[in-house]
Amino acid sequence: GSGTALFQLATTTSTTNAAFVCKFDTLGVVQWVRLLDGTSNDVGYSISSDDDDNVLATGSYQGAASIRNASGSTVANMTTGSQEAAYIVKMTSSVNVSWIRLVDGIYMADIGTGIASDMSGNVYATGHYNADGSLKDTSGNVILIMPAPVSSTIAAYIIKLDTNGTFQWLRLIDSFDQDRGFCIATDVQ
Repeated sequence: GSGTALFQLATTTSTTNAAFVCKFDTLGVVQWVRLLDGTSNDVGYSISSDDDDNVLATGSYQGAASIRNASGSTVANMTTGSQEAAYIVKMTSSVNVSWIRLVDGIYMADIGTGIASDMSGNVYATGHYNADGSLKDTSGNVILIMPAPVSSTIAAYIIKLDTNGTFQWLRLIDSFDQDRGFCIATDVQ
């Protein structure tokens, strides 16, 4: 069918996929758009908001990627040392990138698939990683070394970050097969 476009994005640099985050007001009018665009396969898997109207997103990207506005101007950059890394990003309601954290292992299959926040603004992210992994900032500084999966090739993770993106804790699910985290939620307590 045909219809009217809600917004137009700048041309992507990706050869396959690019991800985007779009904020609408209560009437469905587009407020802003951010494009996650890199050199290869960039995917958004989960999006959420917190009580302060900040936007949280997670997914995966390959190689180097940037977050750009709808006209194509770069807002933030991300690089990975592996073939595929997971990203966890917090954006303010006024469209600024507050922080980005990366889950980056030595092989492919580092993917963020679920994100949520609690009433205090803490962020919980889940997904899975392959082999030795680390939690990094966008400059590549290692925040935490994540242990290699013991019994399987892929382990599921749950990471808690505070409202400023500071690491709080990590939990792993590592059984005798491939373990993957897909969704996460918080309760009111």
